[in-house]
Amino acid sequence: MHILVVLALLSSSRCSFHPFSGPLKNASPKRPVGTYKLSPQEYSVNETLVDWVTKNNFPGISNKMMVEHVDLYRGYVKNANTLLANMAKSSIDSVMKLELGRRFGFEANGVHLHELFFSNLHPSPASPSENLVSVISDEFGSFNKFLERIQIIGGTRGTGWVTMTLDKSLNRLILNWVDEHQDGQSIGDVILAVDCWEHAYIKDYKSTARGDYLQNLVKIIDWEVVERRLKAAM
Repeated sequence: MHILVVLALLSSSRCSFHPFSGPLKNASPKRPVGTYKLSPQEYSVNETLVDWVTKNNFPGISNKMMVEHVDLYRGYVKNANTLLANMAKSSIDSVMKLELGRRFGFEANGVHLHELFFSNLHPSPASPSENLVSVISDEFGSFNKFLERIQIIGGTRGTGWVTMTLDKSLNRLILNWVDEHQDGQSIGDVILAVDCWEHAYIKDYKSTARGDYLQNLVKIIDWEVVERRLKAAM
């Protein structure tokens, strides 16, 4: 029966059919090539964000630690722009272009993840809304189990990040580990980013005390920012 319905839709001239979204009513015609263009730009340091994290006191993270962290972020911006420029040169061979492209993923994602991380911190965050707690609890069992999951995943050996993304293909929130900046990122909009590189905590904690860092970090997550990202991604 379902096959007959699909065949009927495909043969109908009164609707357009998309395999992932079903019949598209009043589907717009294809846009002719040449009617739009991109305006290429470079990466730039978000100075407003830099001021936010260096001029506020975040419990569990010293100002000295945050200033050094920002310096690393500036380095990612600089390196990403250098790689963009070098990849555009016609004089370099294909092997070098491959290496530059590999390195670019590391530097560019370093920019984006640090901006997400800095902006989802708050020195005295409000409690998460009932709606956000409900949505997170539906996925992870409870809000406390969700916070525990962040700390468990954050204990992964090596350097990297814990990210929560909204996977629209599943309509689910996904928590996972990202090696370095670029390996293992799940497909979806990043709702929360937690830096687990040693450079995020080494000045304030022992290199073996990432767990202590994470216990304090979850207390300064800005849940209003997290909820805004979630709503924007839905």
